Amino acid sequence: MNTETVAKFVELFKGRSDCWGKVEGGCVKEKLQVDHYRKHLEGEISLGVYPLLDDGNVLFATIDIDNDDLEMVRKVAAELKAKGFSAYIERSKSKGYHIFLFFSVPVSAKDIREILSYACKKAGCEKYELFPKQDILTEKTPYGSYINLPYLGLTERRKFIDEKNDNIALEEFLETVQKNDKLCVETGLKQIPSSNDKPVSLNENKPSKEKQKKMPPCISKILNGVKEGCRDEAMFALAKYFNSMGWSCDLTLTQVKEVNKKNTPPEAESKIESIVNEVYKKNHTSFSCDKDLIKQFCSKECDFKNLVNVNGKKKVDGKVHYKAYFEGLVDLVEEGGSTAFAIKEGAGLRIAKEKEIDGVTYCPPPKDNIPLLLPRAEKVKEAIANDSDGKLYEDLYAHHKSISELPNELYYDLLVCWDFHTYLLEQFQYSPIMVLYAVAERGKSRTGKGMCYIAFRGVIVESLREAYLLRIANDLNCTLFFDVRDIWGKATANGSEDILLNRFEKGSVVPRVIYPEKGQFEDTVYYKIFGATVAATNEDIDNLLETRGVLIKMQEGQCRFENDVSPENCLALKERLVAFRFRHLNEKLPETQKIANGRLGDILRPLHQTMLLVNPCKENVLFGLSELLTKEKLLEKGSTIEGEILRKIISLEFQVEAGILPVKRITDALNEEKQDRYKFSYQRIGRKLDALGFSKAKTSTGSSAIVYDTEKVRLLSNKYGLQETSETPETPVRTINIEPEKIA
Repeated sequence: MNTETVAKFVELFKGRSDCWGKVEGGCVKEKLQVDHYRKHLEGEISLGVYPLLDDGNVLFATIDIDNDDLEMVRKVAAELKAKGFSAYIERSKSKGYHIFLFFSVPVSAKDIREILSYACKKAGCEKYELFPKQDILTEKTPYGSYINLPYLGLTERRKFIDEKNDNIALEEFLETVQKNDKLCVETGLKQIPSSNDKPVSLNENKPSKEKQKKMPPCISKILNGVKEGCRDEAMFALAKYFNSMGWSCDLTLTQVKEVNKKNTPPEAESKIESIVNEVYKKNHTSFSCDKDLIKQFCSKECDFKNLVNVNGKKKVDGKVHYKAYFEGLVDLVEEGGSTAFAIKEGAGLRIAKEKEIDGVTYCPPPKDNIPLLLPRAEKVKEAIANDSDGKLYEDLYAHHKSISELPNELYYDLLVCWDFHTYLLEQFQYSPIMVLYAVAERGKSRTGKGMCYIAFRGVIVESLREAYLLRIANDLNCTLFFDVRDIWGKATANGSEDILLNRFEKGSVVPRVIYPEKGQFEDTVYYKIFGATVAATNEDIDNLLETRGVLIKMQEGQCRFENDVSPENCLALKERLVAFRFRHLNEKLPETQKIANGRLGDILRPLHQTMLLVNPCKENVLFGLSELLTKEKLLEKGSTIEGEILRKIISLEFQVEAGILPVKRITDALNEEKQDRYKFSYQRIGRKLDALGFSKAKTSTGSSAIVYDTEKVRLLSNKYGLQETSETPETPVRTINIEPEKIA
């Protein structure tokens, strides 16, 4: 069994390491080793892993449905997916199925068991078993319960299945599996109505006095039904209250319809649906204390009114509202063990636990909900007082040199400029996607981590699950490092390629239909996804992605690096970069001309502006880098199908008759010495010629041809690097001398 495959399998099914379970039953109290996993995959033993850890957390969990009702199993999985989870179905060793969830960080067994149980009940599944079976370990269950792992040797069952019920090969599954994050779990919990939080049991004619104390008096009275004249306002208030309690839209709609039956007379159901949908569309959660029609239900002793105004600040709906970005915010920082805002006010920096914007008081997101190491407030202040851009540039250059071996010295300056630009991103129209490309073991991950850990809010992403990407891009404005073996393949498999492609341009949004029940124009949410991006990949990337970034082909290294690349080791540089952001936030950047043609010039401009801001004496390095990247891109374009077509057109110039060249002649020339299965069709080459801009023509026999335009051929040849060119960039650039070996 391939070592890399085994390692990925071990990583996915991590549990207790001091014991394991046998398929025939019984706990083997010995250290669980990689060799056990290998033997399982090869069919020598059947391995069971105990998922519940000593601290009550798990890295994977399972629903065991011991019957052959696959339709019911898919309903349960669909409930989980509707809550944002990635869930996978496995045929168990007998007649039933397992539904697996995997997590990127340890999560509470109690929480995930509650979510899994609710999903089963909502799907109508009555007979099921959860693994782990316990919330925590006890003296009676010191190890918990084990689950038998999938992919036992060559057995047909015990494999994950796809939507067509076909088995998924182990290697394919390990490459495409998506782990769930902690935010998924927290969101999933909020969608479960707690019996303690429900205002009343709506099957009761009248709520108890104890239950009435748990809700605003107005809501308690509205639950008994209201008369005509205030029905709409009362039902609106009720829906907003349920929303504030974290109820789902569907559950709120059901409950409000029940209350509506007590109204005199009941409102039309279509009207109730419109009210509830409006509440959830705009996320209304207030208590409606200021509405005249609601005041008649209010009480002088109501404590909930006090939640509307606190110390003169409007605290909307009594809820805590979080924000991670606003004008003047330098960054989120850590102070006193919790998250705080670092705000630029005039020439000073203020650390605050809340910020009032348009009458609403906002707090920074809780520390546990931010997937990165926060800069320390006191260290940022020290850097503001003592650091300089020039010194920071030198130290960033040394940082990258100490952790990675790049194919050209110019690339170290490129990375430093990229580091700086991530902290002023709102001032740029573009941000180049940095692609680290090579076979395995070339230092891609190490280099990418060295960039990510010091970038503005850098987060490493191994999953391309769009729900998570949209959250951290839209809500946190994170820099993303995609550390994936085949990034383009995984993006297309997850339907998230539009997120990846559009991160390079300011103003980019991606649409997602979130509320299909609301109909046209109201069913879609648009997410902002512009942000700095790094990607490490072993496989070829799509041409569209390559044109939006800088491709660094990692070489076989000779150096041995002693320094670990970790968030903690990079934190000091990150804090100094936050101080850099403070110094230059909202400052007008130096004006520049494009230093390369086309899109390459667009994506290099922010790095050029950054260099002029922090280290202008090194500006020539950017010009040298532009020349290097232009040469590399031309070589790449020359090796494409379009480049190959142009070579054949040039070679067939002597066969041009009456100013035209038959498509068949070009295609036949391309297909010379090609095996039949690799030959191009006439139709495909015809479409490529159209895309290249050649005018269509017909031969005397009616066959397809192109007009042979000498000037067009010359320009295209230059564009694809097929001959020496004197073409100049769109705007003039200076001439410089760079040592040949530095740009070769």
